[in-house]
Amino acid sequence: MRLLLYRPDYERLADRLQAFPGLDNAVMDDDRTAHGADGAAIDRRAVNPAAAYASSGLYMRGPVRAFFGVLRHAGTLRWLQSGGAGYDAPIFPRWRRAAPRSATATPPGPRSPTMCWPA
Repeated sequence: MRLLLYRPDYERLADRLQAFPGLDNAVMDDDRTAHGADGAAIDRRAVNPAAAYASSGLYMRGPVRAFFGVLRHAGTLRWLQSGGAGYDAPIFPRWRRAAPRSATATPPGPRSPTMCWPA
């Protein structure tokens, strides 16, 4: 399963992510390029993540448009953990309507928003 993360988040979480065998990390840099965990370049059209972590750092200072562009165009996303404080960005309802099965979202509360599309 491929997980897309913003570079600072990957660097912070890399040790913990190693605990998940079979996880293939794709990392987006500030210059909007994508790389595998091994540093090899990945064409943004070929990232095809099944899951993504959109942190508050990505929203505040990262290449958020390019990151969400990868997610939107890939058509492979099944799970998104978002550090955003809600679902009011136009992309979220669009994804929910386009989900092949019902999408779910966590209710308002202390947890970060999560959207999930069951496989």
